[in-house]
Amino acid sequence: MIELHPFEAAGEISLSGEVLFEKNHVKVFFQVDLGLTEIDLKGQPSERTVFQGTEVQRRDQLWEKTCFEVFIRPKNSREYFELNFGFHPEYGPAWACYEFTSYRQPTPPVPSTGFILNSFTWDTKGSLAVELINRTPHQEFHIGLTAIVVLKSGTKAYFALTHAGDKPDFHLSESFILQRK
Repeated sequence: MIELHPFEAAGEISLSGEVLFEKNHVKVFFQVDLGLTEIDLKGQPSERTVFQGTEVQRRDQLWEKTCFEVFIRPKNSREYFELNFGFHPEYGPAWACYEFTSYRQPTPPVPSTGFILNSFTWDTKGSLAVELINRTPHQEFHIGLTAIVVLKSGTKAYFALTHAGDKPDFHLSESFILQRK
């Protein structure tokens, strides 16, 4: 697992993440290593819960609550995908996949079927594991792992492998520092 860094101080919270590729299968892991008690987790399951992809709704604006994100840009391309994963108190587990042709274009983002959710596992100890199927023709990628964490105080903390801008902006391709060759 690789440590994600907060844009600004975020109390005792520490996050890490990882992406693994096996042919057209993608496994994404996030772990809250420290500070889980500081995060607003209203509506989260009280025990480890596994959902099949068909049980998880697609929802927009997941970043308004605690949300874990993966940005995937095919090698030698301006196009990229944004995948969001969250657990909302009103509708449970949710995810989204958007495709951009270039930096934040088009606006609003276009939903994509380039990646399909296979499973979503939430553990009350602060871990999220998702399995996806890559339906794109691409196999080589630049990847960014990010998270927006809502604290119990209502403040949002922004985590990423690296922050390339002077404000939290996960869409900057300079932040896609992991490579899958």
